[in-house]
Amino acid sequence: MIRLFRRSFVTSSLLLSACGGAIASEEAPDPITSEQEPDGGAAPSSRADAGVVDASPDARIVDASAPDVAPPDAGTVKLGTVTSWVSFGRFAVGTQSGSVAIDVANRGTAVSSPIAAVLNGTGADAFVVSSDTCTGVALSPGEECTVRIAYAPTTDGSHEAVWSVIGQPLAVVGLDGEAYTSGVLSASTTLLDFGEQPLGVPGNHQSFTVTNEGPGTVVGIKTTVEGADAADFLPFSCAYMLAPGESCVSDIEYFPHHHRGVESAEAVFAFDGKTQLRVPLRGRALAPAHFTGVTSVDFDDVAVGTSVRREITLTNDGDEENGTSLAVVEGNLRFLVAQNGCSHVAGGASCLIAVDAKPRSAGPMNATLRVLLPGASVTELDITLTARALATP
Repeated sequence: MIRLFRRSFVTSSLLLSACGGAIASEEAPDPITSEQEPDGGAAPSSRADAGVVDASPDARIVDASAPDVAPPDAGTVKLGTVTSWVSFGRFAVGTQSGSVAIDVANRGTAVSSPIAAVLNGTGADAFVVSSDTCTGVALSPGEECTVRIAYAPTTDGSHEAVWSVIGQPLAVVGLDGEAYTSGVLSASTTLLDFGEQPLGVPGNHQSFTVTNEGPGTVVGIKTTVEGADAADFLPFSCAYMLAPGESCVSDIEYFPHHHRGVESAEAVFAFDGKTQLRVPLRGRALAPAHFTGVTSVDFDDVAVGTSVRREITLTNDGDEENGTSLAVVEGNLRFLVAQNGCSHVAGGASCLIAVDAKPRSAGPMNATLRVLLPGASVTELDITLTARALATP
């Protein structure tokens, strides 16, 4: 009977273990002992030997046949820059250099936190961030952003600083620049007026004095002309360098060859990377005399032995007057120039040329009135003359 009870207990324990059942933490003592084994068989040394599962809270079941599995890799963030140092060179106090691009790349395997960057160092105030696509941006692996930094010193001397991404030792860039005190240029005139100049005619020169008022030396002076009519004003270099108190003479030539009328521009003196002095320029381009009028005149019917007069009007559409004109008839001497008033005609004015037709015989009359106009843009005009001479009854 004792053997039957033992088999029943073991079988029940195995069934509970296979089904995942739990055994209460407080159990009755095992009724089977070695002394109770009638056939002398060895009793189990522990409850586990009897097939009982320990279900205490700290117990873990480990499958020794399964391989070890590492937890998933969360990845790393590696922000870095290609540039490690930027030297801006020498600039005058109060000027600003061009900006330099600093590219930041995430070479890691995880998305970065939003980027925060700082400028540190004794010379940090001399550098400015002109544009920034990095601050507040989280970079995915392989992505980049760009910060542009310029040198804008307000005091002379050497300046050094460090731009860095907080918490990223590889995203650090050193910066340096040197600033100096320059001079100030002044001009002896506030307007350079060239007056009137014939269109297409060079040679009108005007000049003025440029002075360095100090306190520093001005180096690298560049003279140019800017404005809508800049192409008609030709600058000549004043000087490349001026010490405090030194002066030079700037010469400008006015050569209008684009359009008539009032023209304006500015002489520009630049150094230290920016414009330092502007002098207004003005001139009036005069168009040469230019005559317009009819190209043919018909006298209609003219009786033989009589005379018919026609007056031909020409207008000077230019700005300047022409010289002494000459009007001649070619082809038929029965057309005669009776009057020529087209010499020295002012711009915008008109003049008259009177021509008489005096036929001596019946028939058609044809000739050319050739008007010579020295000083005009077109120095020769041809006007066709026609008439029909009728016999006298």
